[in-house]
Amino acid sequence: MILLLRRLLRPELAVAAFSFILPDLVDKSLWVLGVFNDGRNIGHTLFATFLVALAFSLRKRVYGLIALFGGMAHLLSDTSGLVPWFYPFKT
Repeated sequence: MILLLRRLLRPELAVAAFSFILPDLVDKSLWVLGVFNDGRNIGHTLFATFLVALAFSLRKRVYGLIALFGGMAHLLSDTSGLVPWFYPFKT
């Protein structure tokens, strides 16, 4: 049981989970506040994904790679609808 908790509480897993859910936290919050008409905007861009990965890599390089993979996994899982990967350069 303790070994399982140690694996679940690893910082790498927290970075992966945070970077995976961050695009929805950003965009859905802005949508609820009425800033955007859709729930997929700034947070669902490649720029935001790379920016988050860069921020994590300042702490530790492996965290940046994990954040990049987490963010890209989220973007690829959202391909069923419109994902503005290159926003604001392409609408």
